[in-house]
Amino acid sequence: MHTQIVKPSGTSHEGLYFVLTVAVVIATAGICIMHRTRAEPEQVLFEYQISGYKDLNNFEQGTFLALYTAAMEIDANHDNNEGTWSSVRDLQEQFMPPFAHDRAWVMSGKLIWTQKILNTDMIHATAYLGRPSISDISGSFLLVLLHDHSTEGDYQIGEPEHDEGPFKIWYSNKTESGFPKKFSVRSLAIMEWKEVIPYTGDDEMKRIKGII
Repeated sequence: MHTQIVKPSGTSHEGLYFVLTVAVVIATAGICIMHRTRAEPEQVLFEYQISGYKDLNNFEQGTFLALYTAAMEIDANHDNNEGTWSSVRDLQEQFMPPFAHDRAWVMSGKLIWTQKILNTDMIHATAYLGRPSISDISGSFLLVLLHDHSTEGDYQIGEPEHDEGPFKIWYSNKTESGFPKKFSVRSLAIMEWKEVIPYTGDDEMKRIKGII
């Protein structure tokens, strides 16, 4: 019997081609990942501001979202009722969160709401202060609304500095926080209130599209 071992031809070349092919695939995948990966846009916050999503716990986030929605309703009611601000009782009777005493109100710390109004002939301003009955669940919230009925657009009542809309929402981790004498950013910041900044729809679109 005669036995002969037949070696495959071009073994070294086949191995080299295989290695090169794998390297090309890995390099191509890496380039695609680099081009498709985007940095998440981050909110630029001032020292007196906090994020409504990163800096609040789950219960506080619920209160903030409800208060943000209520603020738009209160603002609209003010226009439809000859410049009259809705009272806390009005909002409770309308079952409007977070003022309504519902299950969410209980779970979020049972915030007790009071109101302060600062109106002049042309400038109408009000604030709703919510202090929790259960301190280890939530801090305090302050909703400040301002309407300018003058033709000049001069926001000078208490220096409110409302240059980004008719209302602002503020937060304090102090459960015994009281109403400020003025509704200005400076006054509130000195009293250690933090303006809560929401993650807006425009921010979300930028995040989805990868626009920074």
